[in-house]
Amino acid sequence: MEKKLISNKLLLILSLAVAIVIWIYVIVTVDPETTAKVGPLTLQYLSSVPMQQKDIEIIGELDEKVELLAKGSRSYVTGTKANYSAIIDLSQISQSGYYTVPINIKSPSGVSILEQNPTTINIHVDTWKTAEKEVKLAYSGSPKAGYGVTQVSTFPEKLSVRAPSLILDKIAYLEINVDLENVDKNFTVTVPITAYDMAGTKLSMDYIHLSQQDCFLEVGISKVKTVSIVPSVVGVNMDMYNVNFIAEPATITVTASDSILENLSSISSHTLTLPSEVGVHSIDALLNLPTGAYLTKNQPDTVHFDITITEKDSFNGN
Repeated sequence: MEKKLISNKLLLILSLAVAIVIWIYVIVTVDPETTAKVGPLTLQYLSSVPMQQKDIEIIGELDEKVELLAKGSRSYVTGTKANYSAIIDLSQISQSGYYTVPINIKSPSGVSILEQNPTTINIHVDTWKTAEKEVKLAYSGSPKAGYGVTQVSTFPEKLSVRAPSLILDKIAYLEINVDLENVDKNFTVTVPITAYDMAGTKLSMDYIHLSQQDCFLEVGISKVKTVSIVPSVVGVNMDMYNVNFIAEPATITVTASDSILENLSSISSHTLTLPSEVGVHSIDALLNLPTGAYLTKNQPDTVHFDITITEKDSFNGN
């Protein structure tokens, strides 16, 4: 009986030893410890309340991918039992803004994460809004020498803009830019409409939606000439008074035929009746364009004069 008990104990010890050997074999040979790269993992996000109920949403796609360096049993690191998640928690976000959110990794039991790239992600959460913004026309480049813009077809004064609120608030105006580099004749062009902030910096159009994306323009180009503006006056005795004129603008750009432009050196104002009084006077007057001459685009048809009248020195005749 005693021999039988000893035999059973030896058998139990032997079985345990064999099990340990098999376990060590499996761990070392079949499922050894390893260090390996894992990923890329696609981001998932959690929110206690759906973002639609908060009247906000993530602007853009969460296309960031996460890569890991993991250590553990091969079956858990890269094998059949490898189960990883990259999660961002948005439950505390309830209003529009730019946020840096940590990326949390859920990994299998017994696996150590040695490295994670990236560990955070920048997101924009916002509400889409709509507003009207002013449209401006701008030029780049210069026409061929002696030529200028005489006419531009009409374009919208304002456009409806739909964008996330934080982006919409940055938009100061919309711009249509026409390239005039070395042009010397009429042309048509389709120009994209872009958005700018208060500092004149061009904004990305990725999340800016316009009621129209571009503008078709007909641009008139003709020969032009810039000439001085001179006043035409009556009502003051030039023998008794000195009269000094300062015109704003001092010059004007006009278009006309070659023969008219060749003989044109100045443009006069309509006749001004000046008071015979010493002092400074301000008068606005229409320009008196010669027949066949026309103002170019954006040129004023009136001129402002600051007129200073002083008495002449009767002794020296000056």
